[in-house]
Amino acid sequence: MSAPYFAELNNPTPPAKTYPIKTALKSIIQKVAPGLLKKKETRHARDDAPAYERAKIVKGDCRDQSSSFYTIYSTWDPQSIVDETVFRVLNELKVAGFRTVLVSTSESMSQTDVERLQPICEAVISRENVGHDFYSYKAGIEYLKSLGHLDQAAGLLIMNDSLTGPLGTFSILLARLKTASNGLWGLNDSHQKGHHLQSCFVYFPSALIASETFREFWSQVESTLPKQEVINRYEVGLSQRFTDEGIELKPLFKTDVLIEAAQKILSQRHSPEIVAAILNRDAVNPTLLFWSILVERFNFPFVKRAVFLEPAWNPQSGRSVFDFLEGRDLHRRDEVVTVMKAYIERVRPIFGNTTTTNATQSVDFHHERRRHPG
Repeated sequence: MSAPYFAELNNPTPPAKTYPIKTALKSIIQKVAPGLLKKKETRHARDDAPAYERAKIVKGDCRDQSSSFYTIYSTWDPQSIVDETVFRVLNELKVAGFRTVLVSTSESMSQTDVERLQPICEAVISRENVGHDFYSYKAGIEYLKSLGHLDQAAGLLIMNDSLTGPLGTFSILLARLKTASNGLWGLNDSHQKGHHLQSCFVYFPSALIASETFREFWSQVESTLPKQEVINRYEVGLSQRFTDEGIELKPLFKTDVLIEAAQKILSQRHSPEIVAAILNRDAVNPTLLFWSILVERFNFPFVKRAVFLEPAWNPQSGRSVFDFLEGRDLHRRDEVVTVMKAYIERVRPIFGNTTTTNATQSVDFHHERRRHPG
């Protein structure tokens, strides 16, 4: 290496009177170019790279070309097992004519589970555990879009495995959704953090799938947000984006109706002050607080998985969730109770026992632990 080169390393900035243009260009490149490169990389990662990039995709055998209804089903399991409760729901979706893309963020998937999924799924996507359920929804949506399926889709359902069942009437609800239009549909609405549909089950009719609002919303979903920000920007934000465009929210089971039913039950045993505190519309999670009313009075086809993981304090009856279900004349009740007991026995050592003294403070412990915060 020549001596002049060593000299340049020791004194990299030449005298201004000798190389003024070179010095100016070097300074500009050092200050500006790295920033430009960084912005370009960030933009590419956010807008251009598919959400299913680096994911493992296995095509299923359930590619019924006669159906144009689709489901993106998000799932995760602490032991990387596809639980029997998931297979139950997927089978119901297939019978109802929905072509399901299952997106798993479990650490791995066994070949046995994949082979069982293929006959009832359009595709099985196994991806990194980041971005919460919404990024799994995005991965499935982008996969369908890459195949051209969304262009002719009659309807799209996004759903996750926090709903356990079905206990019955699920096929009736799915048939109703297939005729739905003129609104954004869901199982339940909530008034926590603003009126919105709960993201465990949301249905988009064809007109919404084709809308610019739909495209823009999913293009902006990122994988690096913490859970509370995901709730604010995506779960609540999804409903707000569409209502801002004049689209009506259409929950199949309305919180206001549930509160009215609960008030009649609770007022028989508690003071008006206690009833008012429990039934604060802006604070309750309807699928956790009203789960037994939903099942008993409204034929709701699911119970939140978190209810099974909690001590299952039931403000309406005081009974445990298993005692309640075993005492009901429900479609496939014994089968659901059996598979849920097996699930709880399997995951309880992982999640541990949880306690709560107020149903309005119930936490979805399954989903609290299910997603890497990014």
